Amino acid sequence: MNAVRGNSDPWRGGSLLLSFLLALAVLTLPACGGGDKPANAPVSPVVRVLPVGSPVAESVVYPEINYYAAAVVPGAFYKISITDMNDDADLLVFGADGTFTFLSQCSIDNTAFFDAAPEDCVIMAPGNTLYFAVDGLYLLGSVGFFTIAVDPVATTNLTLSMPQPDTLLRWEARIYAVPVPVTDDYTISITGLSDDADLYVFGTDAFLTTPVSCPIDNTQLAGAVPEDCTLPSGGGVLYFLVDGLFSSTAAVSYTALAAPAIP
Repeated sequence: MNAVRGNSDPWRGGSLLLSFLLALAVLTLPACGGGDKPANAPVSPVVRVLPVGSPVAESVVYPEINYYAAAVVPGAFYKISITDMNDDADLLVFGADGTFTFLSQCSIDNTAFFDAAPEDCVIMAPGNTLYFAVDGLYLLGSVGFFTIAVDPVATTNLTLSMPQPDTLLRWEARIYAVPVPVTDDYTISITGLSDDADLYVFGTDAFLTTPVSCPIDNTQLAGAVPEDCTLPSGGGVLYFLVDGLFSSTAAVSYTALAAPAIP
């Protein structure tokens, strides 16, 4: 059986470990502090400005936090990622919050994994600057090395029942939009994968608030296996996203397709 991806680090979830860490954070934060800021955060962090579209080799020292910012276009989608890691560093995304206090909601949230797994967040920019950080608190060694990137997420317009061959780099993602009539159910799929890519389906939500629950759902599977989601459209434009984060090679190729579901 193919493995389904999911967050497993104690930043999120309902485990006893999470409860203990949250309680510890409350005790170590000042009374006026925000509830989501990491306990090891400095009062006035030094923020490094990163270029958009150019991955940068970086490192973080245990148990410190690196703070970053990037100039972006408000309302546009971006993918923030850390890849090529040698240890367990964690990506934290704060959106427009330059105080690095409150974590922001990602459309795609692959953050806070255990071990040296790559992490990313796809987010609509709420302002002209995105703020994010890399946390070294869970490193096993003294220094964690990684590549960090902020990449625009392009949108490709599809025609119903017309396959679209595509290729993504590991730090890239792509949004697809396809107009559909009201009457049918539709299957959205990625096939012919050269490596691991993941499919996320948002229905008619152009803001990509959160992926929909597909009645038939074969998405976010591990390995170079086809993925698909079948759902009723309701008419309008269907949106889905393909993420290349977990490819074991520099780039992954695939074919994207939206077509009427086969009865």
